[in-house]
Amino acid sequence: MPELALKIGGRDYTVACQDGEELHLQTAASALNAEAEIVVNAAGRIPESRMLLMAGLMLADKIAAVAEVERNAEEKVAAMEKRLKKAEKAAADAAMTLPLEAPEPPADDDVTDQMLARIATELEEIADSLEAAGAE
Repeated sequence: MPELALKIGGRDYTVACQDGEELHLQTAASALNAEAEIVVNAAGRIPESRMLLMAGLMLADKIAAVAEVERNAEEKVAAMEKRLKKAEKAAADAAMTLPLEAPEPPADDDVTDQMLARIATELEEIADSLEAAGAE
């Protein structure tokens, strides 16, 4: 079982860890040391237990803040997934109402005002149905 020499808040510690966990322990100790240095710089020489307590609480506060950001992000993702499913359903429902056959083009290849009016009406109906489905 390896032992690591760590310096936290200006004090030396020797800590044992499992094989392969050395880097993880050094990273954690480095984070604790950064907070302990803030405490020592602000309060001067204080008892070891108080310094470690304050540094630990500061780390816990940072972890709680990160957890809150993560929770908010997960809620936003869930809301967006719900909106996406609604939009997909609305699009599928709208696709079911579309005509399967294209209208016959005029014999003389001229698009008439009457045909444009019919297309505009159909597009408005589709837009209305998509809008209504999205509001549900």
